[in-house]
Formats: sequence, structure tokens, C-alpha cells
Amino acid sequence: MAPKLEWAVVSVTFAGAFLLWEVRGRAPRAEDIVHAPITLVPTDAHELACALEQQVDRYSCAFVRDEEASGASEANTLIPVLTTDRTPFLIPGLFAEAAIRGHLTTAPPRQRFTADCELKLVKRVDAYGVRFRTGDPWGSAGPAWVAVPVSCHVQ
Repeated sequence: MAPKLEWAVVSVTFAGAFLLWEVRGRAPRAEDIVHAPITLVPTDAHELACALEQQVDRYSCAFVRDEEASGASEANTLIPVLTTDRTPFLIPGLFAEAAIRGHLTTAPPRQRFTADCELKLVKRVDAYGVRFRTGDPWGSAGPAWVAVPVSCHVQ
């Protein structure tokens, strides 16, 4: 192989490796699209709640603090969820997603399922209150990304 061609191959290989390192090695940031297999049960649609004093863009938790409601619309209410690997997200309008909404009408109330979603990251929240059932005490959670569903399907 000619020396110029060898250097061209080495340069292209190095550039490709650098790009792969940059994409795979960096921390997530706003506007990124991420894959999130979210674990749910049908009763979560009425039980999950979070508390957060500030809005994130136009999104709010159902509560500002403990039992003080935020007044956010259903579409803009953040839902605290966990992925199958226990990564937390705060997702507005999750139960309005067609695949999830359809599954909720046919699944037994306590049957766990996975919603396989692509999410667009909005902003990372360091701390928030969370409860998994109405009437349960509030717990502390965070950090988590506020993320908007791009697409979801149920497995």
C-alpha cells in the first residue's frame, strides 16, 4: 500500500473512532433522544405522583409540595416512572400515549408491563417528591430527567 493511502486509512479510522467515542462516551443532555423501557402497572395511571416547586418548561408535577396541588393540565403533568433498569424519569402525558392508553383498557389492574419508549430529554431535575400510591407518604427522589415521549409501544 502506498504511504499516502496508508495515512489516509489511518486518518479516517482515527476520525471514526473519535466520533464513536464522543457519541457513546458523553453524558446525556437536553434534546437527546434516549431509549427507555418503562415498567408500569395499569393502576399507575391514577396512583403515581410527584411534587416539585418549580415548573420545567410548561411541565409540572401534580403537586407543588406534599398535598398542595399544582393545577397542571393532564397533558403537562409529570409522571414519575422507572425503567426496567431503575432509571427514573419524569414524563408528561405518558398515559395519553396511544399504545399505553390502549393497553390500560384491556390489561388486568396489577399486571406489570413494559412500555418501550423513545424520549426526548428536556431538563434534569436534581430532587423531587414522589409517591407510588395515593395516600402513601411522600419520599424523596432524584436526580431524574424530565423527558417528553416521542414514541411508545407496549411489549
